[in-house]
Amino acid sequence: MTTAVYSVAMITLMGRNNLITQICSYLLSPWLMLGLFVSGGTMIRNYQNGDIITHGTQFATGKEATRQAMICCLRLFLGEYFLNATEGTPWFQSILGKTSQDIAEANIKQRLLAAKGVLTINRFEMDLDMKNRKITVFAAVIDIHNDAFDFLLTEDLF
Repeated sequence: MTTAVYSVAMITLMGRNNLITQICSYLLSPWLMLGLFVSGGTMIRNYQNGDIITHGTQFATGKEATRQAMICCLRLFLGEYFLNATEGTPWFQSILGKTSQDIAEANIKQRLLAAKGVLTINRFEMDLDMKNRKITVFAAVIDIHNDAFDFLLTEDLF
């Protein structure tokens, strides 16, 4: 009989009302370990210094949670998540390199629509600047709460 062993870290957070929350964090992608995603779809806002926020309004909800889920979906490379090698953005396979703009845009749109909380994309623009090694993605999004917002991601290419 074969037994699989997974590394699990338990984090206990003391909340504002002295409520204790335990969070399971499995071995995830380095992007997901930055405090942007916690198992179960709960987001933690943490862009300042990389520390986990343990007081105040630490959990993102609504548009902010959807926006963070979209960032996580795009930053996860295809094959990077060890529990599902088919999950991720095909940056090297179908977006960068000699891929046509239409195929690259279709792959980015598909990943954005797969993000938790995204209902539809009304407008989409993508600019791939290979000379300056930057990608800019803009999407006008409607989330599952029928809130419309603009999503803008500008990243340096590796």
